[in-house]
Amino acid sequence: FALGNVLSRQIVILVTAMKVVADGDLNHTAAVESLDDVGRMAESFNDMILKLREKLHMERYLSSGTLALISKMRGNERMRLGGERRRVTVLFSDIRGFTSMTETLDAEEIVGLLNLYLNLQAEAVCQHGGTVDKFVGDEVMALFDGDDAERSAARASVEIHGFIDSLNAAREKAGRRLVRIGIGLNAGEVIMGNMGSERRMDYTGIGDPVNVAARLCGAAKPGQVIMSRAVREALGDDCVCSTLSDLPVKGKKEPLEVFELLGMKNAMRRHRRKPVSLPASFSLAGLSEETQPATVRDLSQSGCVLEVRQPLGPGSQ
Repeated sequence: FALGNVLSRQIVILVTAMKVVADGDLNHTAAVESLDDVGRMAESFNDMILKLREKLHMERYLSSGTLALISKMRGNERMRLGGERRRVTVLFSDIRGFTSMTETLDAEEIVGLLNLYLNLQAEAVCQHGGTVDKFVGDEVMALFDGDDAERSAARASVEIHGFIDSLNAAREKAGRRLVRIGIGLNAGEVIMGNMGSERRMDYTGIGDPVNVAARLCGAAKPGQVIMSRAVREALGDDCVCSTLSDLPVKGKKEPLEVFELLGMKNAMRRHRRKPVSLPASFSLAGLSEETQPATVRDLSQSGCVLEVRQPLGPGSQ
């Protein structure tokens, strides 16, 4: 029995580590206590965890569209240049006065400030089902597709400005530098696919709708969202907007009919939310001793989303 405990100890350690990793914790490795076959298995398991960590870090440098394409091409099919036509809504945002800002700030301060505001915009885009296609300096290019792509992009734009206003209010009280952005929205058919060279390619969208969205962003004032007629028509009565003067665009024979997006009707979030996985419990009024387990899946300053095993009724605490 004692010999069996000695021989099985490494197996128990390895199985425990596997359960922890299966729950999503890649920071855990198995302690190697023997040099036999089981010990070598533990070393292989640890090497696998390191490779998974590297893969997780590499994914941060790729858009979700690129990751989806790589997952689709798991077989022996070769990645080729080219693409397919797809209707999308394109969002461009750009920090106003960034060039002059770089002349007066240290490089470290610029990077910290830039990452703060880019992260805020990326979170809003992702939470509305969009994909951050790329960051170009202080500029963000995001793509939305699907039936409600225009509405998702519009809601993300309004929330971005709302979140930035809240952030700027807090930074102003602390006497810190503020940042304002302009946003351009356009919808249309683009070519989505692999662009670049055989050695270095990028999965992105190109076409006239992308160029127009970038032009609209360049014309937007700080705190302003400018959208094309295509987006305006898709939003219908769901948006509050005003008509702007026609915008001359380089490469276009006729000026573009543009609108300023002032707000979106129906539900809009006042505060940022964050996906989490936190244990919680609740009880019904009058039954405080009978607690029920729950998991917090979504958290914000004004509330949360709970995952429960039974419906929550009036009086739940």
